[in-house]
Formats: sequence, C-alpha cells, structure tokens
Amino acid sequence: MNNPSKPNQPQLFHCPTCGASLPNPETATVRCQYCGSTVVAPPEMLPKKESPRPANVFRVDDAPVVIHTEVFTNTTRKKEPFGAVNMIGLVIGLLVACGVLVALGIGLFTAFSASTTASSVIIQTEVVQPTDRPTATPTPQPSPTPIPPINLVLQFGGEGVGPGMFDDPRSIAVDMEGYIFVADYNTGRLQKFDSSGKFLQLIKLDPPSNNSDLIFDLATDYLGYLYVARGADILVIDGRDGSLVNTIDFQSTRRLFRKIAIDPSNLIYAVVGGSTPTDNLIQMSLDGQIAWENEGFLYNRDPKRPGRPEVLVVDGLGTTFVLDTTNKRIYKFNPQGQFVDQFGEGGNQENQLLVPTGLAIDPKGRLYVGDSRMIKVFSSTGSFIRAVEFANELGGIRDLTIDLQGKLYAVTNRNLVLVFEVRLDE
Repeated sequence: MNNPSKPNQPQLFHCPTCGASLPNPETATVRCQYCGSTVVAPPEMLPKKESPRPANVFRVDDAPVVIHTEVFTNTTRKKEPFGAVNMIGLVIGLLVACGVLVALGIGLFTAFSASTTASSVIIQTEVVQPTDRPTATPTPQPSPTPIPPINLVLQFGGEGVGPGMFDDPRSIAVDMEGYIFVADYNTGRLQKFDSSGKFLQLIKLDPPSNNSDLIFDLATDYLGYLYVARGADILVIDGRDGSLVNTIDFQSTRRLFRKIAIDPSNLIYAVVGGSTPTDNLIQMSLDGQIAWENEGFLYNRDPKRPGRPEVLVVDGLGTTFVLDTTNKRIYKFNPQGQFVDQFGEGGNQENQLLVPTGLAIDPKGRLYVGDSRMIKVFSSTGSFIRAVEFANELGGIRDLTIDLQGKLYAVTNRNLVLVFEVRLDE
C-alpha cells in the first residue's frame, strides 16, 4: 500500500496478483479491473461510521419537538439512500405534530432492517420546553367619568354694560322656543339671548309711570309673551320682537308686584304688597282681573315671625309654592290660594336651607332651590332628593327657572348665566 504524498490526495493500495493500483474501497472487498482478482481491503481504509443526521424540529401545542435520526452500519451493510431515511423522519414528525405521540408523553423508538445487510435506524423524539416569554401587561383602561345629576353645560355673561353683559341681574325667564331673557335689577335693562347664549336684542322698555326702573321678576306664558314685573306695572312683551303688547297697571291700588308666575292655562299668580302690612297672594287673568286674593298669606302662618316671600312658582295644576327666605321654608297653596303644607328648615345640612334665594319647579313637580352655591332638589311634598354643589367662582344663585325639557337656568351674583342639564331620572 502506498501513502499519498499529500493529505488531500486519495489513498491507494495495489492488487497482490498483478500489482495494479486499486482505489479507496467503499466495501470490504475490491475487484481488480485489470486481472479480475478479488482483493480484501485493509480495515483502516474502510468507510467510517456516518455522522448523525441533523435533527428535524416540529412544533406541537406551541412546544418544539426535536426528532433525532441516527443511522448505524456494519461491515456487511449495503448503504441506504439518504432520501428513504429522511422520509421516515418526516412521516414520524407529522405524526408527532398531530399530537398522537405528544399526548402520550413518551419517546418513539423505531428500528427497521435494510434489504441484505443488517442496519439500525434510531429515531428519538425530544420535547423542548419553551423558554419563559414575557407576559404582555394589558394597558389599563381609564374609568369613565360619571356625569353629575345636575351638570353645568353652558355659561355666559360677565360684569359690564355692553351687549351680553350684566349689572346685578336678578331675574331670568325662558320662553317656549328656548329664548333666554335676563333683567338687571337696578338699571331696568332687559336682554334676549338664544339657547347658545348668543346676544340677540336689548329690549327697550317704556319709561315707568311710577318713576321706578326696578325689575322685580320675569315670567313667560304659553303663547310666546314675556311678563315684566316693574313696580306697580306688569309689562306684557312680545318675545319675538320685544314690542310692548299690554300693561297691567296697579297704580290706582298703590300696590307693587313683587313676584309673578304663570300656569299652563295662562293665569297669572302674583305676590303683591302695599295695601296691607303684609304681602298678598293673588290669581288674575291676562287682562288683570283678579280671581281670588289671599291676604297676609305668610303673615297668617306665623304672625310672630312673618315670612318674606322671595320666589313664587306654580305647577301645571295651579298649585303654588312660595320660598320664604326669612324662615328658610317653602309654603304650598292649592289652586284656590288656600294653605296646604310647609316644609324646610334652616341649617347647613344638605337637606336644610342656609341662604335660599332661588326656586324653580320642573315638569315632574320637583322643586329646585338655589342655596348659595348649591342646588338642592325636593319633591313637591318636601322630601329631600339631592344636593349638587358647583364652583365658587360662579357665584351664588339669585334666580332659577326651568324649561319644558327640564333644563335648568340660573343667574348669579357674579353676573353670569348658568345652564344645567338635569339627569335625575338616569
């Protein structure tokens, strides 16, 4: 046998019969192509054991499965084609992928025999545990902000004498079409706004016959007219153009209209004073004809401490409610002006009245009391429902009113108009 001169040249050995060079053997014997002799190959020149084939990896239930395939041969083995072994590994890998072998939790070992020589194929399965993966932290969702039961949705105004500005506003009214009317107390100035708070018109009032510009109260009827209580007069204004339609004159009686309200049948309810030591409650028609009069209606309730009627409201049945700011009470009268009930007391608890200055009634008969920077809600029988406080910078409430949709309007001592959305039924 001759050793190669260089490491990368093939090793050769010679035929013992004819001396011809023979190539590197692939089997245990080699046939000489010159003399035909069968020559036994030296053992050191026989092929080495094949290295393990690359592992086949599959994933089952998100865990990788590694299939190791190894082929062993002996000296009498006939070499198997690589494709056959690979096909077997693929088939078994598919079975593992279907979950058949993984569900049993065991390794699969398979042996098979080649055609004429003994050969062994060992196939091993290994389930590789997945490495720890970072758990995604869910993004925290913000909690919805609860909407207050009485929610401020609009404010406008400010101190001044220009359009849309106020100087001591104490009366507010809203007509059937949603137009807002606000009156200054001292200057007798009356302004009209749309539902968004946009200034529309300065309504000029005729000079008063009693030389008083003070506006004590406003009210609207269900025909589109605005009523202005100005001393001994009630001016009836067309809310569409601001023109004067009528004047209810009480000059001859020397009595002053302090507060007014109008029911759905267009009857006027008013608190008047001047003819007696105390104020009277009256009901009259649109032309000023008095239907009934309850003289001293608060004085008679408590002669030792007669009340001061600050606000007057009426519901759809003609029931009248009067706010007494002196005794911190609300008095209730039937449609004929007769006393029915009273409720409320002074105090700083939420169900008590501290500085009540405004009163309104909604279509469901609930009473809203403006108590400084709070709005307190009571039933028509005096049961406390809720109290809602608003920001100090908005000021204290001077007057309240409610439209047919239940939206609440207020004027404050900071010369502002506030509009609230009411959600008591939600």
